[in-house]
Amino acid sequence: MIPCRYLLATIESRPCTWHVPPCAEEHERTVYRLADGTEIEDLVPGDVYIEPWSLRRQQREGTHSCSWDNCDGQHVICTLPPNRHPWNIDGRASNCDMPDDRAHRCWVRHGSPQDGTLHVDKAGHTCKAGAGSIQVEGYHGHLHNWTLT
Repeated sequence: MIPCRYLLATIESRPCTWHVPPCAEEHERTVYRLADGTEIEDLVPGDVYIEPWSLRRQQREGTHSCSWDNCDGQHVICTLPPNRHPWNIDGRASNCDMPDDRAHRCWVRHGSPQDGTLHVDKAGHTCKAGAGSIQVEGYHGHLHNWTLT
């Protein structure tokens, strides 16, 4: 069992550090912080955040890049073991049996990552894909009561 922790994810301009040699230009990138403001460089399994790029697009343009007509732009992402795979809880499951439906959710969120009450299951308008679990290489489990099982 892996307890989750909430990170605030923002888009910030930062000097380029990944080119060799580093270029002089600033680039926008995602920056992660704990609630106390401590910046986090590397995500670990159990880290949960709201993906900022979709949210910004929704706020600026009133549109989004996901497959749901009723998207609010707040895509909750959970970092999974063992290889830190980012699970888009608000995304479409690869085994979704309602691929043309743009209103249901393959995983249904309850609670909030901001207050540590996030729980994911199939209780709501959903498809028949899985049982609310997520499976990636090396991991198959659930996010129940703010814990990866």
